[in-house]
Amino acid sequence: MTRVTFTILEEQRALLQRSIFRDESEYAALLLCGRSRSRDPWTGGEEERIVAREIIEVPESAFIERSAVGFTWLTAPFYQALKRAEPQNFAVAVIHSHPAGYLRFSSADDIAEKETFEIAFNRLESDRPHLSLIMTPDGRLAGRAYGPNLKPRPIDMIRVLGSRWRFTYPEVNPETARPAFDRQVRAFGQQSTLDLSRLRIGVVGCGGTGSAVAALLARIGVRHCGTF
Repeated sequence: MTRVTFTILEEQRALLQRSIFRDESEYAALLLCGRSRSRDPWTGGEEERIVAREIIEVPESAFIERSAVGFTWLTAPFYQALKRAEPQNFAVAVIHSHPAGYLRFSSADDIAEKETFEIAFNRLESDRPHLSLIMTPDGRLAGRAYGPNLKPRPIDMIRVLGSRWRFTYPEVNPETARPAFDRQVRAFGQQSTLDLSRLRIGVVGCGGTGSAVAALLARIGVRHCGTF
């Protein structure tokens, strides 16, 4: 099965957080996302890499009803985002807030998302996935991908890139996981080993320094490391 990953800059994540946490009720925004499909040189599997490019804020007038556990909105903002995405074969991600702090999708989300993404696949000929994301008040993210069969599947990895890197994946309980590459996580515990095992790292230069770095990465748990 093709891996689906999502990457966003920390500054984009922070802007989204300010946009969708306005009060105690859920709110939503949209993302236009570039995407590429590549083959993992270590496993031979494909990766659908979806990268946030532009945040589309949704006006309050687009919401019919909002509450602490859900919302209903007009389809016009999503439809307009699809029209912009279509010429470049971009993906569209819908992100909404969970003010109560639960980093998991609800049964109401299941119903609403199926109806939303059905619009996408009825309009677009591409069978490549679009995303649904949720965010908690402390900025944590979880997500899932939708294809033409409208059956959600967890995103294999979410990358947040800034002064610190954060990775989220289904194997880790997001309710208890600490940020990746936290100093103590690097030094102690199984979390650091899991984080490192999921990375793909290339070391440029095979001289004395490059070889030493590659050997060190292998010793600390990096499974997919190449030299160039």
